[in-house]
Amino acid sequence: MRKTCLFVLAFLMSIMFSVLAFASLEISPGNFPDEEFRKIVKKYDTNSDSILTAEEIAAIQEIDCEKNENIKDVTGIEYFTSLKSLSVWKCSLSKLDVSKNTQLAYLDCCETGIAFLDVRYNRNIHQLWCYGNKITDLDLTNNLYLVKAYSNGIYKSGTYISYADEETESYIALDKTVKLKLPAGTPSSGTGTTPANPGTPSSGTGTTPANPGTLVAMGETVQFDREVTIPGDFLDQAFKVECEDIVSITQARTGNIHYSNGTTYYFTIWVTGKKPGTTTVTVYDNSKTTKIWSTVITVYGEDPEAEIVGEDTSSSGTSANSGASGNSVTNGGQGTGSNSGTSASTNTSTTAIVSNGKYKQSGSTAVLSAPKNKNITSLTIPATVKIGGKARKVTSIAANAFKGCSKLKAVTIGKNVTSIGANAFSGCKALTKVSIGAGVKTIGKNAFLNCVKLKTVSGGKGLTTIGASAFSGCKALAKITLYAKVKKIGAKAFYKCSKLKTITVKTSKLTSKTVGANAFNGIYAKAAIKVPKAKLKAYTTLLKKKGIGKNVKIKK
Repeated sequence: MRKTCLFVLAFLMSIMFSVLAFASLEISPGNFPDEEFRKIVKKYDTNSDSILTAEEIAAIQEIDCEKNENIKDVTGIEYFTSLKSLSVWKCSLSKLDVSKNTQLAYLDCCETGIAFLDVRYNRNIHQLWCYGNKITDLDLTNNLYLVKAYSNGIYKSGTYISYADEETESYIALDKTVKLKLPAGTPSSGTGTTPANPGTPSSGTGTTPANPGTLVAMGETVQFDREVTIPGDFLDQAFKVECEDIVSITQARTGNIHYSNGTTYYFTIWVTGKKPGTTTVTVYDNSKTTKIWSTVITVYGEDPEAEIVGEDTSSSGTSANSGASGNSVTNGGQGTGSNSGTSASTNTSTTAIVSNGKYKQSGSTAVLSAPKNKNITSLTIPATVKIGGKARKVTSIAANAFKGCSKLKAVTIGKNVTSIGANAFSGCKALTKVSIGAGVKTIGKNAFLNCVKLKTVSGGKGLTTIGASAFSGCKALAKITLYAKVKKIGAKAFYKCSKLKTITVKTSKLTSKTVGANAFNGIYAKAAIKVPKAKLKAYTTLLKKKGIGKNVKIKK
């Protein structure tokens, strides 16, 4: 009995010690055996007492050890569970365990010498660099973003091979000899340079077509917002959706506007992956005499209950001109729409019209999904809107929300918005001025593409990511400031901004890997770029590689 009590007491004390140790972690050889790595960790010890508090540990989201060949062991990395970015490039490692770093979105472990890497627990990882190692096999079954990059095909091939998906800004670079384990049904990149994977159909063979279309993981839902013009006198609002049973159409709605040359259809459908395979989703009119639209969907994955992180598809994107009929299609991926005649804007429990915008409830927050109408000239996005009797923070602007609003001239984005969706203001040809709220972290792909009169972009102090072609074709844009938090700039972000004469760079976080190809190609030939003093040499080299002309002046 006494021995039992002593054992229980010892066990409880060990648990207590573990909790206390994690709450206040000593920067010691016991926790961090490698002396060089301890030096890196000490940089996060704000009061220099050789102890990391729980608050200090939680605040560590990025660790950069690259090119430090004296670091031979990064044991202790497992304590940093909030870590989102880790670079150990060219460190002299024999092993790397990131299984506890479940928030990791970026990992660079190139040329470290490791022979094994397990990223199954890093489901949110968007970018993985792991070439120049002894790795022979890599399991990506839980890594949705990396699989999407792979399935899009080769981005670059040389001493190593890499794949990229611009829409999700996902990227993977690895040695050509690495064999990949992919989710069942994943389409091949079709390049022939990567060894075949068991259970992975090759492009253009078997049941997977050469064009896999949109990739959807099992259990993932993807939203499609479309505007299609049908020639002739076509007024039927109700519609039908056909597809195979590998997907389900969980919701659908539509409306139309009749013109002299036909009917323009506006509709939104949500497609959810059910089981691996490929199908064509086709939208017909209610009598099934006219095909309105179709797309190819490829579903992949092994466990429909797996909590693989996917893209946020909660936003509506409903067109302002839609006579939304509230149709629902659920019958095994095929169903018939019924025209209830109820407009989405009258559903006060889930939507609201405030000023010039339509807002949709998304959990406890709200998404700006569409304009009040296509003829609006100005837009001010409030911090909150009332939906269903409750005030909700407006946290995002949906993809395609204001695409093609040809009369929109000025936009002011509220303080609670954190993301601007892909193509959100694409083709707004009258837009001249945009004020970006301090809360915005991400500007999506093509967000302001071809806004040819856009001259002034102000604010944006919270920005971390500027998507591919975000400001491409903004020919009137005169100046831009890249504030201190900017980490990523997508390919062709400022492509052909021919009047962009002044760029102020306040961030020190840009690298050749985080700035996309031709990001600054086509800016004003004699532009002036001001960069941080400590980054003058590095940024001069970087910016020249990313497209600036030889007469552009870079100064500190």
